[in-house]
Amino acid sequence: MAELRERLRELASQPVQHGSTAEQAERAQQHAAEALARAQKARQHASAAYEHSAAAHDAAAVQHELLAGGEPSDAAEHRRRAREHRDLSSADRALSDREHV
Repeated sequence: MAELRERLRELASQPVQHGSTAEQAERAQQHAAEALARAQKARQHASAAYEHSAAAHDAAAVQHELLAGGEPSDAAEHRRRAREHRDLSSADRALSDREHV
Protein backbone atom coordinates (compact mmCIF):
# COMPACT_ATOMS: atom_id res chain seq x y z
CA MET A 1 0.00 0.00 0.00
CA ALA A 2 2.90 2.31 0.69
CA GLU A 3 4.08 1.76 -2.88
CA LEU A 4 0.64 2.62 -4.23
CA ARG A 5 0.49 5.78 -2.15
CA GLU A 6 3.94 6.79 -3.36
CA ARG A 7 2.96 6.15 -7.00
CA LEU A 8 -0.22 8.19 -6.52
CA ARG A 9 1.88 11.09 -5.17
CA GLU A 10 4.26 10.77 -8.12
CA LEU A 11 1.43 10.85 -10.62
CA ALA A 12 -0.16 13.85 -8.95
CA SER A 13 3.06 15.85 -8.80
CA GLN A 14 4.42 15.18 -12.27
CA PRO A 15 3.68 17.54 -15.09
CA VAL A 16 2.07 16.02 -18.13
CA GLN A 17 4.87 14.53 -20.19
CA HIS A 18 5.00 14.50 -23.94
CA GLY A 19 2.77 11.88 -25.42
CA SER A 20 0.27 11.93 -22.54
CA THR A 21 -2.74 14.14 -22.56
CA ALA A 22 -4.12 15.76 -19.46
CA GLU A 23 -7.05 13.39 -19.71
CA GLN A 24 -4.74 10.36 -19.78
CA ALA A 25 -2.81 11.62 -16.76
CA GLU A 26 -6.03 12.25 -14.87
CA ARG A 27 -7.29 8.78 -15.76
CA ALA A 28 -4.00 7.23 -14.59
CA GLN A 29 -4.26 9.11 -11.31
CA GLN A 30 -7.83 7.90 -10.92
CA HIS A 31 -6.73 4.30 -11.55
CA ALA A 32 -4.00 4.65 -8.94
CA ALA A 33 -6.52 5.94 -6.40
CA GLU A 34 -8.85 3.02 -7.19
CA ALA A 35 -5.97 0.55 -6.79
CA LEU A 36 -5.15 2.04 -3.40
CA ALA A 37 -8.77 1.70 -2.30
CA ARG A 38 -8.84 -1.93 -3.44
CA ALA A 39 -5.59 -2.65 -1.62
CA GLN A 40 -6.99 -1.18 1.59
CA LYS A 41 -10.13 -3.31 1.23
CA ALA A 42 -8.00 -6.41 0.65
CA ARG A 43 -6.03 -5.68 3.82
CA GLN A 44 -9.29 -5.38 5.76
CA HIS A 45 -10.43 -8.74 4.41
CA ALA A 46 -7.08 -10.35 5.27
CA SER A 47 -7.21 -8.93 8.77
CA ALA A 48 -10.73 -10.28 9.27
CA ALA A 49 -9.64 -13.71 8.01
CA TYR A 50 -6.77 -13.79 10.52
CA GLU A 51 -9.19 -12.83 13.31
CA HIS A 52 -11.59 -15.63 12.30
CA SER A 53 -8.72 -18.10 12.20
CA ALA A 54 -7.55 -16.96 15.64
CA ALA A 55 -11.05 -17.46 17.04
CA ALA A 56 -11.19 -20.98 15.57
CA HIS A 57 -7.84 -21.82 17.18
CA ASP A 58 -9.12 -20.45 20.51
CA ALA A 59 -12.20 -22.68 20.27
CA ALA A 60 -10.08 -25.72 19.42
CA ALA A 61 -7.80 -24.97 22.38
CA VAL A 62 -10.78 -24.82 24.73
CA GLN A 63 -12.01 -28.19 23.45
CA HIS A 64 -8.59 -29.76 23.95
CA GLU A 65 -8.42 -28.33 27.47
CA LEU A 66 -11.81 -29.88 28.23
CA LEU A 67 -10.71 -33.21 26.76
CA ALA A 68 -7.53 -33.11 28.86
CA GLY A 69 -9.75 -33.70 31.87
CA GLY A 70 -10.80 -37.08 30.45
CA GLU A 71 -8.64 -40.15 30.05
CA PRO A 72 -5.30 -39.69 31.86
CA SER A 73 -3.39 -41.28 28.97
CA ASP A 74 -4.64 -38.57 26.56
CA ALA A 75 -4.37 -35.58 28.89
CA ALA A 76 -0.80 -34.63 28.01
CA GLU A 77 -1.53 -34.82 24.28
CA HIS A 78 -4.65 -32.67 24.62
CA ARG A 79 -2.73 -30.09 26.68
CA ARG A 80 0.02 -30.06 24.04
CA ARG A 81 -2.52 -29.54 21.26
CA ALA A 82 -4.28 -26.80 23.28
CA ARG A 83 -0.92 -24.97 23.63
CA GLU A 84 -0.33 -25.42 19.91
CA HIS A 85 -3.70 -23.87 19.07
CA ARG A 86 -3.08 -20.99 21.50
CA ASP A 87 0.27 -20.33 19.77
CA LEU A 88 -1.40 -20.40 16.34
CA SER A 89 -4.11 -18.05 17.62
CA SER A 90 -1.45 -15.60 18.84
CA ALA A 91 0.35 -15.78 15.50
CA ASP A 92 -2.89 -15.08 13.60
CA ARG A 93 -3.69 -12.12 15.82
CA ALA A 94 -0.19 -10.71 15.27
CA LEU A 95 -0.70 -10.98 11.51
CA SER A 96 -4.13 -9.37 11.84
CA ASP A 97 -2.61 -6.45 13.73
CA ARG A 98 0.05 -6.10 11.03
CA GLU A 99 -2.67 -5.92 8.36
CA HIS A 100 -4.28 -2.98 10.20
CA VAL A 101 -1.15 -0.86 9.67
